[in-house]
Amino acid sequence: MKWTLASLGGIVVIAAVCVGLFFLHWWIFAYATNKTSQIYQTSYARQTALQQEMLSDIDQISTIQAQVAASTGGEAQALQAQESQILQQVCDDDQTLTPSFATPAITSFVSANCGSPS
Repeated sequence: MKWTLASLGGIVVIAAVCVGLFFLHWWIFAYATNKTSQIYQTSYARQTALQQEMLSDIDQISTIQAQVAASTGGEAQALQAQESQILQQVCDDDQTLTPSFATPAITSFVSANCGSPS
């Protein structure tokens, strides 16, 4: 009986240590993953891609505005909804773009349309 309780106690201790190490492992790797993500978000390649995407979206908004001026009725409403979605994407991307990658075109567009310059 004494050995059974000791064995059972040992198994519980080993299980607790294993569970503790498991959670410690996930805590350590979560920090490393977050740091890797932060480094990626500010990397040159990511910032350059974001800059090009924003410039493309700004051009697309200009094209849509010209189409809205030439269209009527339901088509104009659909184009305005599309323009609104792209504008929201540009404003969201501006929060991730570092100031050194903000071109004058991006800065002026964001300050005029998003309310917070890069």
